[in-house]
Amino acid sequence: MIRKVIVLVLYTSFIFGTSRDIFDTQDRSTRLHKGDVHIRTGYAYSLWKTSEMKNFKMKNEGLNTAWAELIFGDFYNPIFYPNFLLHVEHSFNKAEEPNKVFNINKSVNLDDAYLRVLGTVRVNHFFFKYEYEKFSSALESLDNNNFFVDETGLLNSFPNESKLISETIFRDYSLGYSYRNVDVYAFYSDYQKPYTIRRSGQENVDYANLLLYPQVTAYGLGFRWYMTKNNFYFLPELKLGKGELELTNELDYSDFKGIKGITYTGLKLTTGYRGEITRSLNYHLAYIGELRNFSEEDSNENESSINEDTTHKVMLSLQYSF
Repeated sequence: MIRKVIVLVLYTSFIFGTSRDIFDTQDRSTRLHKGDVHIRTGYAYSLWKTSEMKNFKMKNEGLNTAWAELIFGDFYNPIFYPNFLLHVEHSFNKAEEPNKVFNINKSVNLDDAYLRVLGTVRVNHFFFKYEYEKFSSALESLDNNNFFVDETGLLNSFPNESKLISETIFRDYSLGYSYRNVDVYAFYSDYQKPYTIRRSGQENVDYANLLLYPQVTAYGLGFRWYMTKNNFYFLPELKLGKGELELTNELDYSDFKGIKGITYTGLKLTTGYRGEITRSLNYHLAYIGELRNFSEEDSNENESSINEDTTHKVMLSLQYSF
């Protein structure tokens, strides 16, 4: 898979051209000759897909988000990026109360407002970037012999047709250096999600009736390429590193017999188009897709997937300059 990604990057580099300077210049040129103050508003729809479970049905309706941001002068990164002067969020289960069993505090602390305002900070060629995305899910039990395993390892009965409301928060931090058309960075990611244990690339039948809510983390090195052609841009990313699944306070996935380690591979694509409606008003269409894959490595160095999450986001924004 990694080889295919590299081949794709090289091929699209040939088609689009590769220059971070061109990418920055195009972004600035849509603002600087039109005024010093720029107001941008936008809408995005996000969707999260994860592995299906035999004894549990999980439904995600996606996330609708609107925002507004202010840009002044020659700032490449907006003052608010893009979370949020205005943040509106909706999901199908918004009116439902989360079940007590999911009201656990071991996971991600959501007091991240200051980081969401920072977004991306660049000093010369160095940068820090923070990204945040939240999804709600409704989980329904399909068997009377199902259980929810809390952070202490205690089994809570989860009988047929009962429902749990879950919240999954993806957080990504990166610190790196930009050179020509490439960003090289160290990353750290964490999130929690409903999960049943998977071994050798599939759900393990011996544990299929146990629903867990593990802390999932990954860290390693990432690479981002900048490719542009006219008003189109194309930004593929590759992340490689180590992963961890803390199933309970006392049990990590790597504790299972025969596991040498957990590897992480992340693939991300950001692509879009910038266009003009009038001299003062322009628009921006974008798509962001990301794959997060965790694989177990056995003593023979064979790898098989144990967890995979995919997110998709489509976005439209309008910018007025004066």
